[in-house]
Amino acid sequence: MTNVKKISLLLGVFIVMALLLTACGGAATPAPVQPAPEATKAEPAPTEAPAAPEDTPVPEETVQGDLLDQVLASGKLVVSTDPNYAPQSFLNDAGELDGFDVNVAKEVAKRLGVQVEFVTPDWDMITGGNWSARWDISIGSMTPTEPRSEVLWFTDAYYYVPASFAVHKDNTDILTPDDLAGKKVGLGTATTYEDYLNGTLQIMGGEIMYDPPKGLELAPYPTDGDAIQDLALGDGVRLDAVMSAQPTIQSAIDSGVPLKYVGTPAFYEPLAFALDKSRGPSDKMLAKLNEIIAEMHQDGTLTALSEEWYGLDYTTVLAPEDVSTAPAEEDLLDQVLASGKLVVSTDPNYAPQSFLNDAGELDGFDVNVAKEVAKRLGVQVEFVTPDWDMITGGNWSARWDVSIGSMTPTEPRSEVLWFTDAYYYVPASFAVHKDNTDILTPDDLAGKKVGLGTATTYEDYLNGTLQIMGGEIMYDPPKGLELAPYPTDGDAIQDLALGDGVRLDAVMSAQPTIQSAIDSGVPLKYVGTPAFYEPLAFALDKSRGPSDKMLAKLNEIIQQMHEDGTLTELSLEWYGLDYTTVLAPQ
Repeated sequence: MTNVKKISLLLGVFIVMALLLTACGGAATPAPVQPAPEATKAEPAPTEAPAAPEDTPVPEETVQGDLLDQVLASGKLVVSTDPNYAPQSFLNDAGELDGFDVNVAKEVAKRLGVQVEFVTPDWDMITGGNWSARWDISIGSMTPTEPRSEVLWFTDAYYYVPASFAVHKDNTDILTPDDLAGKKVGLGTATTYEDYLNGTLQIMGGEIMYDPPKGLELAPYPTDGDAIQDLALGDGVRLDAVMSAQPTIQSAIDSGVPLKYVGTPAFYEPLAFALDKSRGPSDKMLAKLNEIIAEMHQDGTLTALSEEWYGLDYTTVLAPEDVSTAPAEEDLLDQVLASGKLVVSTDPNYAPQSFLNDAGELDGFDVNVAKEVAKRLGVQVEFVTPDWDMITGGNWSARWDVSIGSMTPTEPRSEVLWFTDAYYYVPASFAVHKDNTDILTPDDLAGKKVGLGTATTYEDYLNGTLQIMGGEIMYDPPKGLELAPYPTDGDAIQDLALGDGVRLDAVMSAQPTIQSAIDSGVPLKYVGTPAFYEPLAFALDKSRGPSDKMLAKLNEIIQQMHEDGTLTELSLEWYGLDYTTVLAPQ
């Protein structure tokens, strides 16, 4: 047994030495290093595939036949998109990819007659090209830019979006993009937002509205959604602001993320599908995709999907240069009369001015005023319901013609909007829960949490920045309040209704809005006298182009509706008082 053990031990030593010699021999005589494939360089892909080692099967030659032929032959379209970019593309509650882009991709595959499969690589991998045939197409709201066009082919635009800044709703010192100097701004890496803020953006078919703010600290994230999540942690906790597509910011706000816009959009961008140039011939595929996009525009599929996911028709938004090149003599009035339709923006959660009734239809004072205005213009009326801060921010990109939504003319708003004469007047008041016993005057609100609509005159008043055109401020705002901005006044009132101090201590809104809530059973009561009186007017977007005739015609209609009693009747119907004759105190 001892000899056997010795023999076994010697064999083991020989084996180990043999292995060591083999390893050392490999290191002493290195194998030839194969050059990196040309496709990894910023040059055209080689016309012939490099020779493969003898023991490696040669892949099927991808340059034989157009990409369209390959997709049809495989019966499958592999689409790359972003799983964290709501509402464009995201994982829904069932853990499935969903959203505008996901549904667009499914429709494209359906029209090609193939199945669809999704992959979710990082965004910079998609925009960098050289996909190595891991997917066929990017349908992910990509902006065509000059650098990207070096490695990617782009289809025609399937929709258009503005790019905007946003801050946490608690922020009070960032009011314009220029205030972002020295601030930390989050954004998706390898995005047009990063290029814009670095001063290198070259959009193919878009428009930059103003130069990027200077002195920012950029914080790139894998996706815009990741940046938004960090900003949601609090004002200045990890970020001071974000930059993203306006629909992405709006989707976050609608889902409860505490954000608000800063300024007007920085640029407008067309969005397209993308194909990888290194994949090989794709002329037929590009032509077929453009054909499908044109069909989806013409048959209303893209419009329906846009309205479903964004609440607005972004597929018809024209880049600003297209609007500005409209004939100078074509006033907005001429455009409305030619189209036979007046598109009106209003708020669906602002009873009794405008709200969804039991039948799910828009109703209320402003809705009926708008219908009467359209009737007197001799056109049909159509309503859209963007968020209030989008309306007051101007630069509507022709998505609607006029705002009839009880807007107060203020100096800042007048920089981007034109206002008609007043069609009625309202006082702005405070209210508390009816169970409250310690808030008897506005001064008692010190240290209390007050809810209000964001981007409203109430927010401006309490921040000490209100400049009403034609109104009257009755007393200085109470000091030491904690402001809680909501998407609408109605949302704030709903939270106050939960109980005294449960989420809010008070709200500030138009007196008719508070009264409507009280009349419907909401347990509120007024505090003190009105803080200010404000005239309310229609608004037009200055960036739309010439609107002198439209403004004059609307003022003429408003005057007629005052004189013939129509506005008085509507005010009595919806408010129980004639607010059209209530004059500001001066």
